[in-house]
Amino acid sequence: DGAKNLIVVRTFSKAFGLAGLRIGYAIADSGIIDDLMKVKVPFNVNRLAI
Repeated sequence: DGAKNLIVVRTFSKAFGLAGLRIGYAIADSGIIDDLMKVKVPFNVNRLAI
């Protein structure tokens, strides 16, 4: 029932002292997530972040 066009993006970088990892997440409506999954790169975490 909320906003269907809202995307919440968060990162663990500052909160947990993981600035070098650049790991985060996004929360959105399932339709938006489906669209984002279509355009994401296959390897979205580089080797330096691992």
